[in-house]
Amino acid sequence: MGSYQTYLRVAFAFLVVVPTGGVFLTHTGSVLAAVDGDESAAENPVVHEPDELRAAENLTIVTAHYNDEKNGSLTAFAGDGDVVYETRAYQRIFDVDPVPGEAYTVTYVGSSVRPNSKCKLGPGSSLNCVRNVVERLNLSTGESERVYTYEVVTRHSHDSVHDVDRIDDSHYLVADIFHNRVFVVNTSSNVITWEWRARSEFPYSTGGPIRDWTHLNDVEYLEDQNVVMADPRNHDQVWFIHRERGLLENRTLGADDDHDTLYEQHNPDYIPEERGGPAAVIADSENNRIVEYQRENESWTRTWTWRDAKMEWPRDADRLPNGRTLITDTHSNRVFEVNRQGEIVWQVSMAKPYEAERLGTGDESAGGASATALDYESRTPGITTDDSGDANRGLGAQVYGAVRSLVPSKLYHGLKWVIPAWMGLFDVLLTALSGVSLAAWALAELYWTDRVSVRSPVRLRL
Repeated sequence: MGSYQTYLRVAFAFLVVVPTGGVFLTHTGSVLAAVDGDESAAENPVVHEPDELRAAENLTIVTAHYNDEKNGSLTAFAGDGDVVYETRAYQRIFDVDPVPGEAYTVTYVGSSVRPNSKCKLGPGSSLNCVRNVVERLNLSTGESERVYTYEVVTRHSHDSVHDVDRIDDSHYLVADIFHNRVFVVNTSSNVITWEWRARSEFPYSTGGPIRDWTHLNDVEYLEDQNVVMADPRNHDQVWFIHRERGLLENRTLGADDDHDTLYEQHNPDYIPEERGGPAAVIADSENNRIVEYQRENESWTRTWTWRDAKMEWPRDADRLPNGRTLITDTHSNRVFEVNRQGEIVWQVSMAKPYEAERLGTGDESAGGASATALDYESRTPGITTDDSGDANRGLGAQVYGAVRSLVPSKLYHGLKWVIPAWMGLFDVLLTALSGVSLAAWALAELYWTDRVSVRSPVRLRL
C-alpha cells in the first residue's frame, strides 16, 4: 500500500515540477522581468532620445493598448531596433498616424478611465467614465497638443475609440465603438457635422453581443469617392458608406459569420485603382493571417495571403512604397516587415502591439501598391523552400501546427489576454498539465488520509 503511494507521489511531483521548471527555465529573463518589473520605466515612463531619433532611418512607431503592465504605450523604434521614444500617457493607446508635412509629428488615440464625478456618476456606480483623446505629438521635441476629447459612459473600459482618420486640419473621422457609428467632428467647434449609425442598416441579431455589437475599430476616408470605409470587427466584414447615399451594400467585403473570408478582422487599408486596386489589405485576426482582396467584376477575390507558424492574432498591415508590408502580430509580440517574396526582412519584439506606422511613407498604405501589381507571393504556416525548390515543413512547425489546430482560436486568444506576454501555446499547455497534476495529487492525498469515502453519495469525514 505504502510503496505504490510513494511511486504515485514521485510521478505527481514529476508532472508538477518538470513542466513548470521547463517553462521557467526557457523564459527565465521574461519571467524575472514580469516579476520584478522595469524599475527605470516605472520611475520615468517617458523615453526620449532626440538625437538618436533624428538620426534614425526607417523610424517605426508602434502602439500597444494592453501590455504586461496593463496599460498603453507609444514607442518609436529606430531601424536597428533601439527604442528612441516611448510614452505611456494613457491607459489605452490605439491608432497612430503621421501628420502630413511634418517629419516627426504624429496624431494618436488614447483613452483613460476617469473619476465617476467627471461624467456625473455617483460613487457607487458600476459604470465607467472613459475619456478618449486625439493628441498631436512631436516625437523630436516631446511636445504634445490635445486635438479632441470625447467622453463616454460605459460598463466596459475597452469601449474606447480605436481609430480616427484626419480629413483636414480641423475635421476628423471617428470610429465610435460605444455608439456603433462613424462620425465627422469639427475639432475647432466640437460640432459633429456628419454621422452614420449601423443600426440604420443592420438588426441586432447580426454581429456580436449587444454590449459589443459591431466593435467598430477602424475608419478610412476615401476622399475622391466621398466614401467612408469602416471595419465592424464583430460582423466579419468591411463596409463602404457613401456620405450622402449611405451603405453601399454591393461593395461590402465579407459577410456575418463567413469566417473563410474574414474572421473578426482589424485595420483594413484601401488601395485605389491607380496603385493596382481597388484592393484592401486586412489583418484577418482570428484566422491568424494577413490577406488582400482585389475588387474584380463587382466582387472581392482574395489575391494574397501571408502567415507563418508563429502568427497569432495580427491587427495591422501596411503596404509600404518600397513594396514591402509592415505587420503587427499582437499575440506573437512582434512587429515585422516582409518583402515581395514573403520573407521577413526586419523585426522587433514588443508586448501586444496594436498598430505600426513607418514614418516618411505616408498614412498606413497610402504609398503602397496592390499585391496583384507587385506580383506578391503568398505564404502559409511553416512552409520553407530548400535549394532544390521542394517545399517542406520543419518538424517543430508540424508539431506546433498540429497542437495549435486542436485549440479553438477564440479560446486561445482569450487566454492570451490573461497570461503574460512571454507565454506561448506550449507554455500554456505545460502549465495546465502541472495544474491538473497538482489537483489530482491533492485529491489523492485527501483520499489516502481515509477522510474521503468513495461511495454513493461521496462522504467527507472531518
